[in-house]
Amino acid sequence: MRKLCAHPLPWMLAGLLVVGAVLGAVAAALRFRTAVASMQPASHAAQDASEGPAQGQPAVAAPAPSVQEAEVEVPQRLLWPISGRLIRAFGWQYSGTFRDWRWHPGVDIAAPVGTPVRCAAAGRTVAVGTSWEMGLWLKVEHGGGLETVYAHLGSVRVGVGDRVAAGDQVGTVGEPGPGECADGPHLHFEVLIDGKAVDPMAWME
Repeated sequence: MRKLCAHPLPWMLAGLLVVGAVLGAVAAALRFRTAVASMQPASHAAQDASEGPAQGQPAVAAPAPSVQEAEVEVPQRLLWPISGRLIRAFGWQYSGTFRDWRWHPGVDIAAPVGTPVRCAAAGRTVAVGTSWEMGLWLKVEHGGGLETVYAHLGSVRVGVGDRVAAGDQVGTVGEPGPGECADGPHLHFEVLIDGKAVDPMAWME
């Protein structure tokens, strides 16, 4: 025991070595922690990019619609497609052809054969056809579920898919179809909302 106490230097050196080793380990741990912390945002950014936007964060806005996809402004009033005398109103009307009362889904406007028929509002032609009751007819879509139909035409000046402005000529008045042949030349004009016929007079300027 006296021998060990008489020579304390070796124990002091050993203690210093242990303390130095501990301090070195602590310093290395701190350097490692700092390095990991500096790398964390990049790791998160890579994860966010691969997984998409986090919940509650706005997604990237979709491209604006093209002109063809943009919704057309729905007109509040319609132009008269021709000038003439109103010979049959909307609703239950007496048919001179069948000599009975029938539902009439539009209005009839008398006009000579060849009278220009104008589009009641800006839109796009969506259908052209013929029928036993309405003869040659066409339909124009105006947006918001609003459509107009022009029937008993002698000619059509537009094709399906064509865009038309309010007042553009879309056809001419012709001889009426067999369903209204007793009424003489006239334009049959309809207004549809979501496919249902409504009284055109409520829309006319």
